[in-house]
Parts: sequence; C-alpha cells; structure tokens
Amino acid sequence: DSSVPAETLCAGQTTDSNATFSEISYKQVTGCTAGNTLVSCSVDFYNLTDVDLKFGAYSDNGSNVPDQLLASGEVTNQTISNTYTTLTMTFTGTPDVVPADGIIWVAVIPSKASQGIRTTAVGGTPVYTSSAYDATGSGGDYSNYANNLKTTAPFQAYGGNSYRMCVTA
Repeated sequence: DSSVPAETLCAGQTTDSNATFSEISYKQVTGCTAGNTLVSCSVDFYNLTDVDLKFGAYSDNGSNVPDQLLASGEVTNQTISNTYTTLTMTFTGTPDVVPADGIIWVAVIPSKASQGIRTTAVGGTPVYTSSAYDATGSGGDYSNYANNLKTTAPFQAYGGNSYRMCVTA
C-alpha cells in the first residue's frame, strides 16, 4: 500500500556475540503492515571476507516455517571488518507485498563458508524464535549458492541461535 509509509521491523537479539554461518539462514519478523511493498532487508554481521550474499523475503506457511519467495536481491564483494555492522540490502526487480498475516521471513545466504554473523544463543519455546536454516547441499548450503534463492524456501530445522534481521516494507 503506497499510502502507508515504509516501516522497518526487526527481530533477533542485539547482544554482542557472534557465530559463523555457511547456509541459507532465516529470521521471522512479525507485525509488518499487510499490503506494503517490500523494500529492503538488513542483517547484522560480525565480519565478512570478500563474499557475495543473496537475500530475500519469504512468506510464512501458517506453521511458522518460511514458504514462498516474495522478494530477493544480491550484493557482491562484501567485506566487513567492523564488529556488528548492519548491512542493508535493497530488493531488486518487482518485489511483492507483505501477506495478510504480516509475517516475513528474512533470508540470507553467503557464497563462501564460515562468514561471521551477530547472534545470541536462545532456548525455550516457541522454537521458531531462534533462526531457521537449511544446510543440505541440494538446499541451502553455500556450495549451492548459484541455485539459491529458491521459489519455495528450503527448510531443514530451527537453529540454536537468534540472528538479528530486519525488513522494510
């Protein structure tokens, strides 16, 4: 809805801890305004070394699992050495709109293994408050970078970390 100003909503922790990731990783962001056009997403990284990143926004399947690709883009040759740097990436092409449930799963996948991302270990329920991922070679592992992002989200499990990700719509 172009009459509603874009808003940025985030999910995940901002404590100072980090982990490495090599697979497509997702974070559920709730409370987005239904009908707003997807503009960009942001991810808090710890460090990146000359890496390409594909990023996207997925709908929810109604059971707290990422589902259909709504918007995507790619940035290349990213190097971040400043601890806990937020990288904002603008969706390209013709992004879709936020679905009626207001849930967006932000996704990011690196072209190389072991990239640093801001995280907090989480526990308890609901389990989807942590980040989700797919590390299978045919699904979301960095070794399959050329074939990601997929129209239907590859999903393997919920992880033990909570990544910091945002969506602007």
